[in-house]
Amino acid sequence: MNKSIIETILGWSAIIGIIIIIKKIIEKKQLEEQIRNQKLQQYYKEKNMEIEHSQNNKIDPNLLNKIEDLCQKEKHSNYQINNNIFTDTEKFFYKVLKEITIKMDLTIFTKVRLADIIYSPKFNYKDFNRIKAKHIDFVLTDKDGNIKALIELDDKSHEQEKRKERDEFLNNIFQNQKIKLLRIPVKYSYNTLELKQKIEESL
Repeated sequence: MNKSIIETILGWSAIIGIIIIIKKIIEKKQLEEQIRNQKLQQYYKEKNMEIEHSQNNKIDPNLLNKIEDLCQKEKHSNYQINNNIFTDTEKFFYKVLKEITIKMDLTIFTKVRLADIIYSPKFNYKDFNRIKAKHIDFVLTDKDGNIKALIELDDKSHEQEKRKERDEFLNNIFQNQKIKLLRIPVKYSYNTLELKQKIEESL
């Protein structure tokens, strides 16, 4: 067969192949759009709302975006942002603690995960599970992030049986460690000199 004819056939074969691929891509996008429209129509049907269609029987793109925004908002509507990470008692104590630590050149970290403070050299899931959901109220570090002291602010909730077990567990862990765990009872006012002395003794 003539070489030019063969080249022509191969050229057309390549073109046909590209056309087939493009056609499949278009069909896939059309199918995705159809499924998307059906889901959104179902959503509005469940909400007893009507969807306006354009002349070509497709949902207006602007309306689609609005519907998707509503879907996303509803999907996450069970969650809200806390305005502050502290309770009122924690916030009050934090302000007192900050005045002290600034003079001592210490940095305060709050609600630090216990698993970021301690670890088990012989790692096993049982040990990790005991600490993964616990945290320390206040962690004091130097400018390089080295932990210097730990503070737990004890309110009335620590009188509950489960909290007593948790507190005992933490106390036993830090009893023989070089980093000390300080327990500070919640008060209406704090003696800054006394608190500073306790922190200094733990360093």
